[in-house]
Amino acid sequence: MDHLSSMDASFLHLETPETPMHVGSLMLFDLPEGYRGDYYDDVKAQLAKRLHLARLFRRKLAPMPFELADPVWIDDDDIDLDYHVRSVTLRRPGTMEQLEVLIARLHSSLLDRSARCGRCTSSTGWPTARSPTTPRLITAASTGRRGSRSPRCSTT
Repeated sequence: MDHLSSMDASFLHLETPETPMHVGSLMLFDLPEGYRGDYYDDVKAQLAKRLHLARLFRRKLAPMPFELADPVWIDDDDIDLDYHVRSVTLRRPGTMEQLEVLIARLHSSLLDRSARCGRCTSSTGWPTARSPTTPRLITAASTGRRGSRSPRCSTT
């Protein structure tokens, strides 16, 4: 069990449905020429192989009794990658504008604090050999060294 820093806890306290306080990004990956795999399944398999490298992927927030103190991080090895890695399909023709609307919708909703601290969405229906991927993390999990290691641990 690890206590949140004051700064990390402040992000949780400041978050409202109107002002989500998570961080996220949009990454467009060029798929290898002739790629015939299932990108969604490949992303889940890659993350599963590398979960041990970043502790933040194996932890979740736990509230303190009666909310007398800030939540704490607890280890939780029961990871459901189907919950945390999702796939959505853009409607034809799969334009950048459609992708931007999707990303805005994803980023406008709060992340579930009772589950792990993040979610990753891959998008299909894109007309090129690129695959859009959108990771989101609770800001309290992404500050400092923890957050800087997460992209490296999940993609290399």
